[in-house]
Amino acid sequence: MLTSADKTQIENFVIKVRNAGSDEQRVRMMALSELSKVHRRINPQTNEPYAPTTNRRLITEYRNIIKAELGENASVLDTFK
Repeated sequence: MLTSADKTQIENFVIKVRNAGSDEQRVRMMALSELSKVHRRINPQTNEPYAPTTNRRLITEYRNIIKAELGENASVLDTFK
């Protein structure tokens, strides 16, 4: 289940990718940066990093929303794994 903060983060990422246009290098760097943010998240209740499975689910949600918004063949999906 996505939190409202997660949804907002994903929406902002999709907007950034759209604004980047056809600049493949910029899109790739944005995707790598976003993946880094996901993996560095800290659970506020435990002050520990989120479990890899939790991060993986969030990445899957990113991919699903990217596919819905930008299409199945969006170049960002190649990097965003």
